Amino acid sequence: MIEEIVNAVKTDPIHIVGSIETVDNWGREEVHDTQETFKILIDSDYWTDDITFLGPRDERYLIDDLVGKVVTCGPVTFAVHE
Repeated sequence: MIEEIVNAVKTDPIHIVGSIETVDNWGREEVHDTQETFKILIDSDYWTDDITFLGPRDERYLIDDLVGKVVTCGPVTFAVHE
């Protein structure tokens, strides 16, 4: 895991501005602001395949795209790890 974090630091961080979570079988979605998204990213207990993380230019990421990467969410830059 240390090597993964070191390699991630060598690249520019991925900027995350929010997230969208599909919350039921009918496709209903909840939109999370930056603060709530930060809480999700730092606690792997909240991770599901139903959450799409959003970049500032409408980029879309799943949690698997972010694990082992350095991200900026609000004013905080950190490595995403399990």
